[in-house]
Amino acid sequence: MTFSNWGCDLALWPDKALKTEWTNMALAVLSVFICFAMFTAGAGKALAWVDFDLSTNGFLGWSQRGISDQGRNYLLSTYVASFPPLLLESMDYAAVIFELSPIFFLLHSKRAWRLWLLIACFFHLGNTLFLNIPFMSQSLLYLIFVDFSWLYKKITKFFSVNKLKPVIFSCVAIIFALRITFYFLQPSPLYGESYSAKVNMGLVVWIIAIFVILKSLLKGDPKSDSPSFQSSTRGQQQLTKGLIQRNWAQYRI
Repeated sequence: MTFSNWGCDLALWPDKALKTEWTNMALAVLSVFICFAMFTAGAGKALAWVDFDLSTNGFLGWSQRGISDQGRNYLLSTYVASFPPLLLESMDYAAVIFELSPIFFLLHSKRAWRLWLLIACFFHLGNTLFLNIPFMSQSLLYLIFVDFSWLYKKITKFFSVNKLKPVIFSCVAIIFALRITFYFLQPSPLYGESYSAKVNMGLVVWIIAIFVILKSLLKGDPKSDSPSFQSSTRGQQQLTKGLIQRNWAQYRI
């Protein structure tokens, strides 16, 4: 986020813009980190979930433990137990394939990478609906690869009005203060009414993320077609290939 230049436009006090090379390198490193994080999650699931046994199921186990131990019984979570065993087993394998696949999308092309980001949003939307695990913070990692110039053009005039800046700053400060007070002083259960609101908010966040990424994928993202973003994508691919070749040379007999 520090190197994304997001704070240079829609901000009360804009940051100083960084050079394109820094942004490109930051996106390249971030994409590799996302691939590695997904691989660590998928590798463990592959060893436990890919068993070709319909009598055991990892997705169902997550769902039922969440309901019985943590009270995550919101949205569609209570319907998971009624799914056919074949469907549940397919969901196990789909999760493993999804979490092990981002590196191949990244190495293929910038459009393929954005397609995987869209799939990732649907994946988290499904987790929110059926497992009540929203992972809202992940949306920022995916949306950072999308160009928001179209949004900037629509609301830049709104933020440019000097009289509105103190009002906006005051609202943000009040929300922040209430959040801190609620977190440290108010005894609230981890799973309860507050968590239900978090799940519902996660549902909204992932629907918005799907809309934004799908819009850029279908209509063509100006950022992705620019030389700077193409350079960024090539940097992602070259950096990833370099890491793979280095590790392969290290462990090759």
